[in-house]
Amino acid sequence: MGTTNDSMTNPSGKNKWSLRWQMAVAAALATLLLSASSWFIIVSTETRFYLQQLESQIKLSVDTLESSIIEAVIAEDSALLNSIQQQLVSHTDAINTLTITNEDDVVLLSWQSTNSTDHKNAHHYTRHINYAGELFGKLTIILDHDKHSQEIKTHARNASLITLALLSILSLINIGAVRILALRPLKVINNRLLHHAHGSGAATLPNYASREFQELNKTVDLLEKLTTSRKKLQEEIEQRKLAQQESARARDEALLASQHKSQFLASMSHELRTPLNAIIGYSEIMLEDNKVLISDSLVDDVYKIHRSGNLLLQLINNLLDLSKIEAGRMETNYQSTPLLPILHEVVENVQYIMNKNNNRLETHYNLSNDTIETDATKLKQILLNLLSNAGKFTKNGTISFRVDLGNHTRDRITFCIEDNGIGMDKRQLQEIFKPYTQADRHTADRFGGTGLGLAVALRLANLLNGRIDVTSSTGKGSTFTLVLRL
Repeated sequence: MGTTNDSMTNPSGKNKWSLRWQMAVAAALATLLLSASSWFIIVSTETRFYLQQLESQIKLSVDTLESSIIEAVIAEDSALLNSIQQQLVSHTDAINTLTITNEDDVVLLSWQSTNSTDHKNAHHYTRHINYAGELFGKLTIILDHDKHSQEIKTHARNASLITLALLSILSLINIGAVRILALRPLKVINNRLLHHAHGSGAATLPNYASREFQELNKTVDLLEKLTTSRKKLQEEIEQRKLAQQESARARDEALLASQHKSQFLASMSHELRTPLNAIIGYSEIMLEDNKVLISDSLVDDVYKIHRSGNLLLQLINNLLDLSKIEAGRMETNYQSTPLLPILHEVVENVQYIMNKNNNRLETHYNLSNDTIETDATKLKQILLNLLSNAGKFTKNGTISFRVDLGNHTRDRITFCIEDNGIGMDKRQLQEIFKPYTQADRHTADRFGGTGLGLAVALRLANLLNGRIDVTSSTGKGSTFTLVLRL
């Protein structure tokens, strides 16, 4: 029979004996032990049985001669005693010594076999001689079963040898069966594990393998599947890590480019606003002194220049403010600010857009206090963007501008702008606060604009510790609510 795989039998490198040889040694030791035990059991059992039979035979002979023995002991008749001795000895050749004494332990008869030696296997048999309830003497017989003992040992040895041969055959059969039924399946499973670890194929489990090995083989199958899944998962993790690294690199590059853009636009604030303010300022002077500086035919043109300049200034302000916010350069200037002047200025500035689309602006102010702590410039810009947005997307409608700073809301102020314009659906609501994004392309083509107003308004509201809530329904209008914490 071949040897088993070393990696299966000697995984730690300490034990050089294969499982088959370990089982062979164990079987040999067990066979020897069982043979020795069987020899001892046979010898002791047959010896005890022989002695019991011999003692029964002596007892039967003594019982038969009991009356003659009593008579010879009482009469101390030596001839009768010799006759009794001859009869007892004639029954068995195992009697080595025979002694009869009276009640005073005086030896009346002493006989010893001519073949008497110092036997180790002597057995004593003693019988008291009683008559009418009185002790008259004692019969002592020493039995020697050396000869029979040798026969018993010879028989036990033969039986032990037969037992040893049978057990050896059974052990060899058992080892062969274990090799076929256990070691071969184990070797196949071990090879499968080794070959799987090295990424190669392996033999299949024999069909005669027991149910336990079939279950173990299924466990190996599951282990292979888990290992394959783990490798695939590791590959996916590595791919995702690479993708995340690429994504992070692209994001960092985009953020850096956006930051550079925002820094550039923020730094260009003065250069863009200065000439534009000059144009607006000169147009205002010309309108105030139109009789001196310009003719009546040019007044409308100057108004258009003034309005266009203001719209361009608002657009530039939104663009620059968004760039400042993205670059982290936007600062807030909180101070005590009267509310009504801000509200009147905002309403006046958006009136042109309202009139352009034939809208009516309604104002409702509930102010328990006319002064709040805020950044006035940023608050005006938020309200201008929200009101301008409502006026642009509403035609021939009504826009309601409500401000609530009542006694029950002293910890916050609410600006609500409600229109009955084109409205928006749920998908469009998710896009309106993204920079450079409008509700959809059709809306952008129809109404124009850059998509910056609401994005800037939301970010400025967050800077002022506030939020903008919006509800809308397509075809029914929209409601924007600015809530500032005070």
